[in-house]
Amino acid sequence: MSQKEMGVSNIPQPKADTSVLLQVSDCHLYADKQAKLLGIATFESLADVVCLAQQHTQIDAVLGTGDLTQDGSLASYQHAAQAYRRLAEPTAVRWCPGNHDDWQVAQALTVEREWFNPILDLPHWRITLLSTKVLNAVHGELTAEQFDVLARSLAERLDAFHLVALHHHPRPVGSAWMDKIGLHQAEQLHAFLADKPQVKAVICGHVHQELEVQQDGIRWLTSPSTCIQFLPNSDDFALDTQQPGYRWLHLQADGRVETGVERLAGDRYQPDITAGGY
Repeated sequence: MSQKEMGVSNIPQPKADTSVLLQVSDCHLYADKQAKLLGIATFESLADVVCLAQQHTQIDAVLGTGDLTQDGSLASYQHAAQAYRRLAEPTAVRWCPGNHDDWQVAQALTVEREWFNPILDLPHWRITLLSTKVLNAVHGELTAEQFDVLARSLAERLDAFHLVALHHHPRPVGSAWMDKIGLHQAEQLHAFLADKPQVKAVICGHVHQELEVQQDGIRWLTSPSTCIQFLPNSDDFALDTQQPGYRWLHLQADGRVETGVERLAGDRYQPDITAGGY
């Protein structure tokens, strides 16, 4: 696809001393590159989203916030790594697990070992990725160990602004079916962050739609999927016809966050809207 077909937009140039972060999430890849999820070829749609994201002249980090694959196979993670590398050299990459991920299989990718490090330091900023995966469950949980990871990370960099990334959404998104399978420790996380003014943003995947809420000095952000999109404000499972996309964030030296969502242009990727789940 050409850049015109991709849907190049007027993304603002990052200010001096700003780190550029891309959230490329919920890819749901299979070992079979031709496989489709509810009518969308996930490997192909990810490849097109990556091409769209290459419009950025500066990329300092790329986050995969869970559900990198659908079948949890080693081959599917190899496909994911291949796609992220197209944005990643010499950019840093970090991944955290989603409910569809098999993290033991994923971590067999020895070349990408650093991608599983939950901490990433950028100029003026630290990013902490948390695991919310619950074995054989769709909802998410934060264990005491994960709260400890976050507490240590914040304490180690009192001089930095902080961004927290996880898969399951810690705020309701207005879709009844989706909010039942979000983060079960959402209230605890909000309480934990209430007296942490250095935390400026929390981003997540899982919801396959874009949402932004500002509360208590924190930007709470969700991202589109690189494949299927969920219909906003839906009581029951439903798909949206919006195109796949990603979120970009400019992390500025004074703690401000500039952000937006970019989607593929046109209507190339059309899901099976009659589907009742997956």
